[in-house]
Amino acid sequence: MRKVSSKVVFRLAIAAATTVGFLIFVLMQGDMDEYLVHITSADPLYLVFGLLTAPISQLIRAARLSLLLNHRTTLPSKTLFRISAIHTAINSVMPARLGEAALPLMMKRECAVDLAHGAGILVTARIYDFLIVLILGGIGATTAYHQTLPGASWLGAGTAVAAAFTAALLPGLAHLTMTLLRRWFGHRRHFGLLERLARGILATTMPRDLLALIVMSLSIWLATFLGFWLTVHSLGIILDLQSILLAGAVVVLAASQPINGVASLGVFEFFWAATLVSFGVSWEIGVAAALVTHAINILGIAMTAAVAVVIPGARKHKEADQPIPDPDARKD
Repeated sequence: MRKVSSKVVFRLAIAAATTVGFLIFVLMQGDMDEYLVHITSADPLYLVFGLLTAPISQLIRAARLSLLLNHRTTLPSKTLFRISAIHTAINSVMPARLGEAALPLMMKRECAVDLAHGAGILVTARIYDFLIVLILGGIGATTAYHQTLPGASWLGAGTAVAAAFTAALLPGLAHLTMTLLRRWFGHRRHFGLLERLARGILATTMPRDLLALIVMSLSIWLATFLGFWLTVHSLGIILDLQSILLAGAVVVLAASQPINGVASLGVFEFFWAATLVSFGVSWEIGVAAALVTHAINILGIAMTAAVAVVIPGARKHKEADQPIPDPDARKD
């Protein structure tokens, strides 16, 4: 058996301690019986609709994966859906973001994509996830606090604008940077590794592809936030658009940190409940909404992954044994 490194053990221990600490703190702030009363009052119809947002989000993630591969893969969309769904499921339950490694590993196995190329695609997807969440959260803060906290409103607006400009300019800047680095350091031994890492972002330098990347990333998070709204609404909490955008952004950014607990349990609940309390919701209802929202989110992701595993035609195909052509290869 392979020995688990001490760094991994340490990160797992920190993640477990984070989950236990946050959960104890969250639950001890209110009455347990009241939590249960609110949880059991959830409208099942809204919960079912909330579950359905998970496969929608994964379908869009699979399309984005194809885009970042520069459409060169011969695998069917079912296989890309499988890779995306399983990666999301693993990453959503693994502590300390350890599940992120599943994407480049699965792409190497299923698509014969170089690990460095796969890691670059992962980084590109995460950068645009981060930027889109900042944009949505900034919009939410701008509209939610424009009367009560003008400073926070201006900060939200500035954040949204800065994130939007970054999303629009990043591929072009990456292309310019790689062109200059190729000219100056192209002869260096490890420059090829850097080029493979950069292929994910360089696949979107064309305006059409960049627009598709932004629209797909935006759609992914709008579907996710719609699921949040539906599960919160199931408990009778009526939130307007700006409130759900802000609350969703706060929770996603908090849960995306390297030390985020096991399956973000505890961290998700604390930030979700705290944000709802700032909108006038009681702590007990906020915690109940957080627990239900988190449970539906994890269940939807798990069910989507289970369907992706058994779906016909989503296994590895013979075409995957052939590496994806290298766009930077030059004839001697």
